[in-house]
Amino acid sequence: MIRLGDKLRLSDRERHAFRVMTDRAAPPKTVAEYNAALQVAADAVRDKDTSAESRLLQAVLLGECLQQE
Repeated sequence: MIRLGDKLRLSDRERHAFRVMTDRAAPPKTVAEYNAALQVAADAVRDKDTSAESRLLQAVLLGECLQQE
């Protein structure tokens, strides 16, 4: 991952992981887009299921969020 300020560039492997986690084909160009996509994915998991596994998946997704400068 290359990061310059709020701009973001993901490697091929990171783009694949992002696609799997968020179900979005287009990679994010900013930290805000990256974090927003993870938040939407976590919210979708929460809305679909309230099991312990679902809560764990939500925590994993939200744990991938990047700190904004």
